[in-house]
Amino acid sequence: MLFLSTILESYQCRFIFRESEIIMKNKLSSILAVALIFSLVFAVACDTSDPGTATEPDGMTTTAAEETSEDTIDSTATRTPVETPEDTVDSTATRIPDETAEMTDKDTTPTPEGKLLLSSAAARQMVIKRFGTPSIVQKIEYNYDDYNPLYKGEALKEGYKAVFELSAVTGEFKKWDEDDDDDEWFKFSHVLDLMITMDDAAEIVIKKSGVKDTFVQKIEFDWDEDMPLYKGEAFSRGYKYQFEIEAYEGSFYKWDVDYDDDTWEKQYYNVR
Repeated sequence: MLFLSTILESYQCRFIFRESEIIMKNKLSSILAVALIFSLVFAVACDTSDPGTATEPDGMTTTAAEETSEDTIDSTATRTPVETPEDTVDSTATRIPDETAEMTDKDTTPTPEGKLLLSSAAARQMVIKRFGTPSIVQKIEYNYDDYNPLYKGEALKEGYKAVFELSAVTGEFKKWDEDDDDDEWFKFSHVLDLMITMDDAAEIVIKKSGVKDTFVQKIEFDWDEDMPLYKGEAFSRGYKYQFEIEAYEGSFYKWDVDYDDDTWEKQYYNVR
C-alpha cells in the first residue's frame, strides 16, 4: 500500500513538473513573439523615417532627387536659332558714302563702273535744302563728264542769288557762291503760289515723252509778266525733246522732238 502511494506521488510530481514546463515554454514563446513584433515595428519605423526615399503604393521606391517634373526646362538644351525675316537688311550690301547720306536708291542710278549718279530731282531738292525756303532753282543743267559729272545752276531767294556746282557722283557741292541780289526775286515772288514748280514742270515733260527713263537734262525758269515759262531739254533712248511750259497753266507752249538722237545712249543712260 505504501508502495502504491509512493508511485502515485511520483506520477503526480512528474505531471506537475511537466505542466510547469509547458507553461514556461508557452510564456517564453509569448515573450519571443512580442520581442519579434517590437523588432519589426522598430525596423518599419526606421525605414519610414528616411527622407531620402518614398514608398510608392505599388511597392516601387523613388529617390527625392528623381522627382523631376517632365516639363522642367533643360538648361543644356540646344536652342533653335531665331529665323531672320526676309526683309532684313543685307549687311554685305554696298553702302552709299557718308557724304551722300541724303541720297537714296530712288535718287541715284548705278553706272557700269558701279558709281551712283544723283538724279536731277534729288539735285534740285538738295539745292533748295541748302539755300533755305522760300527759294527757287532758277536754272539747273547736267554737265556730262566721264570722271566728274556735275549739276550746275543758279538759285534765288529774297536778297540773294546762289551759283552752285553739285557732284552727281558724291552729292557734294563743289561750288557754292552767294551774292547780293535785291531785284530779281521781287519780280515774281508775289505770284509763286500761282505757278507750277520746277519739279512739276519736269514731271510734265517726262509724262509727255511717254518714257519713264526720260532725263530732263536742263531746265530754266524764264520770268515774263505776261507768260512766265519753264524751258529746257530732255532725252530718252533715240529721242531729244525741246520744251517750253507755261508756268501758270502747266500747258506746253512748245514741244519739239528730234528722232534718231543717240545722246541719251552715250551720256545720259545712267542718270534720271
